[in-house]
Amino acid sequence: MSDKKCGAAFVARDGSESFTCDRDGRHLVHEESSTNTKAVRVPGGALITKPTTGKVSR
Repeated sequence: MSDKKCGAAFVARDGSESFTCDRDGRHLVHEESSTNTKAVRVPGGALITKPTTGKVSR
């Protein structure tokens, strides 16, 4: 395994948000540990999940 960070970048289509994977070694799920945002590449883009705040808006 390598100690080199992945560095895969994910940017919203409109450029409003972005994150960079900071995992090392081989992996399928990319993650930015500071925000706990995860992403998986899929045809045509990526599926990105962000942690919820636990608050419900009504």
